[in-house]
Amino acid sequence: MEEGASLVAHTLNDQFNMTIEYSLIIDLDQLANLIDDLGGVEVKIRQPYDARAYGLIYFEPGTMLMSGDLALAYATAADSGSIWNGLARQTEVILGIGNRILTAGIIPRIPELFTKYHNLITTDLSLMEALSLGCLFESLDLNSVTFTMMEEVTPR
Repeated sequence: MEEGASLVAHTLNDQFNMTIEYSLIIDLDQLANLIDDLGGVEVKIRQPYDARAYGLIYFEPGTMLMSGDLALAYATAADSGSIWNGLARQTEVILGIGNRILTAGIIPRIPELFTKYHNLITTDLSLMEALSLGCLFESLDLNSVTFTMMEEVTPR
């Protein structure tokens, strides 16, 4: 596990008694390039988000096709509200990427994309565990997946 991910895992364990078994680190620059190679990503925006103060736009609820740079800016922009708002936007982008891969005829391109973006993700999952998750992901109806955010918790 990378040093930063290890520190986060230890902090979550120490402060919230949470055991983190695996980590996954994503290179955001490569992720933006991957999204562009996929032809963009359709993001289902659930809540309006005014990002004009961050040099972006006002995001209206609805579906928006985003380039890699815009999707990452939307997902990672600072938020004067709660951290949970940012996590919700990140989830919207992740779901959009998953839908794009599964519905845009991308699956036959996976070997090519893997070769190009093999350094996109650093993880302590084994190859077999990662492949099993990929097979599980392919069988999911992402429109029926529900994400629930933890309530803000005070460290012990």
